[in-house]
Amino acid sequence: MIKYLKREMLGFLLNIAGLFTVSGLQVYAALRMTKVAEYLIQQNLKVFMIEVFIILGLWIISLIISYYQTIYQEIVIQNICNKMRSDMSDASWNIKANYIDGQEQKEIESFLQNDVNMIENKVLRSIFGMIKFMLRAILSLIALFYVHYLLFIVSLALSIVLYFIPIMTKRMVSNAGNHVAEANKSYLNKINNMITGIDVLKEFGALNFYQDSFSQELFKIKNSRVLLAKETSKVTFIIFLLNVISQLSVIFVTGLLIINQLILVGAILTTTDLAMKLFDSISAINQYMTIIHSSVQLLDKIDKFEASDDKTIEKPLILSWDNITISELEFCYSTDHVLFSNVNLQLDKGKWYVLNGASGKGKSTLFKLLLQQLEPKKGTILIDGDNIKQYNTDNLFSYLRQQGYMFDTSIKENILLGKEESDSFKEIIEQLNIDLTKNINDLSGGEKQKIAIARLLVNPNPIILLDESFSSIDIASSKMILNSLSKLENTMVIMITHRKQELEDIEYDSIDILK
Repeated sequence: MIKYLKREMLGFLLNIAGLFTVSGLQVYAALRMTKVAEYLIQQNLKVFMIEVFIILGLWIISLIISYYQTIYQEIVIQNICNKMRSDMSDASWNIKANYIDGQEQKEIESFLQNDVNMIENKVLRSIFGMIKFMLRAILSLIALFYVHYLLFIVSLALSIVLYFIPIMTKRMVSNAGNHVAEANKSYLNKINNMITGIDVLKEFGALNFYQDSFSQELFKIKNSRVLLAKETSKVTFIIFLLNVISQLSVIFVTGLLIINQLILVGAILTTTDLAMKLFDSISAINQYMTIIHSSVQLLDKIDKFEASDDKTIEKPLILSWDNITISELEFCYSTDHVLFSNVNLQLDKGKWYVLNGASGKGKSTLFKLLLQQLEPKKGTILIDGDNIKQYNTDNLFSYLRQQGYMFDTSIKENILLGKEESDSFKEIIEQLNIDLTKNINDLSGGEKQKIAIARLLVNPNPIILLDESFSSIDIASSKMILNSLSKLENTMVIMITHRKQELEDIEYDSIDILK
C-alpha cells in the first residue's frame, strides 16, 4: 500500500496542504469568537458586526478551499485505485492460463471487482479522513494553549485518554472483520463448487441440498456481519461517552478560569468550539483507525500480490529458431496413470505435422507442454538445443483451439486484438465470409470458429498449433484455410484432426507415437 501512496506523493502532499489550510482557517475563526462575545457584552454593535463578517469570510474561504481539495483528493484516490487494478491486470498477464487454479482465479476476480472498491472506500478515504482530523486536533490544541496553558494541559490529557482507550479494544473489531472476510470467502467457494456441479445436483434431484448449502453460507455471512456491527457499536459507544465527558471538562475548566479572571468571559465560546473540534477529531481518528483495522486482510492481499510481482523474472523472447527437439518426454495427470512416455521428436521450421491417435491419448496435452502450460514429469523440450523453459514463447506459438475464445467486444476487435488493420485484413474477411456488423453474442459455433481462424491468419506466429480447429466448418472451407496457411513462409504447422479429407492438398508428416 505504501508503494502506491509514494507514487502519488505530490498529490498526497498537496491534499495535506489543503486540509491544513482549511483547518487553520476554521480554528482561527474559533479564536475570534472571543472578540465577538466581548464586543457583544460591551454592546459595541459596529465592531461586533465587523467581527461576525470576518468570521463568515474565514468560513467561506475555508469552504471554497475544501471544495477544490475534495475534488483533488478524489483524483489522487482514483489514480491509486487504477494503478492497483493495472498492476493486478499485469500480474495476471504473466500467469499461464493453465497455471491459474480455481482459487487463484477467484482471488484475482475478487480483487479487481470488490477488493479495490473496498480499499478505496474503507482505507484510502479513511487515511485522508485521519489526516484531516489529526491536523484539526493539533491546531485546536495550539489554539487552546494560546487561550490558556491550563486548557492545553487538560485537553491534551483528555485527548490521550480518548485516543488510547479505543485502541485497546481494536482487537475485537479486527477479529470480527476477519470473520466477515472468511465468511465471504467461504460463500464464494460454495457458489463456485455448487454451480460447477449443478448438472450432478439436477440429475439426483438435490434441490434441497443446493438451497440448504447456500442458506448455511448466507447464515454465516449474516452472523459475521452482525458480530462486526456489535463490536463496532461497542467501540463507538465508548468513544462517544468519553467525547462528551471531555468537552464538558474543558467547559468546566474554562468557567473556573473566567471566575478567577484569568481569561475573558467571551473565551467560553472559543473554548467550547475548540473542545468540540478537538474531541470530535480524536473520536473520528479512532473510528477511521477502526475501519482500517477491519480492512487489514485487504492490505495483506495487496502486499502478497506486490511480493509476487517483485519476484517475476522477465524471460527473453525467441527471435530466431530452426527446430524443436522433444526428448524422452513423459507426462501423467496422476501418479498411477502415465498418459504417454518416451516421446522423441524432431520438428523443423517450415514443415507440416499431423498428430495421430485416439481421443484422450495426449495429443492436446502435447500442445500444452509446448506452450508451457503444463510441466512434463520427465524429459525436455529444446529449441535449437536450449531448454524452452528459458524463454518466453508467447511470440512463437499460435494455438487455435476447437472453440476459439470470444471477447465481449466487436468482431473486428476480436480479430485484430488491438493491432493495426493490415492490407490482408479485408481479403481474409471476404475469404472467410465474416459479417463484421453482427453482434458477437449472436454468432453460431461455426461463425465463432471462423473469427478465431481470421485472428490467427491476421496475426500468425512462426509455429501454428491446430487442435480440431475446423470441426465446425465444412471441408471445402477448411481446405481453403489450410491452403492459405501453407503459403506462410518459414511457418511450422502441427495439426490434430480426425477429418483426413481436409488434408488432401497438404504435404505433411504423420506422428503416430501417441497411440
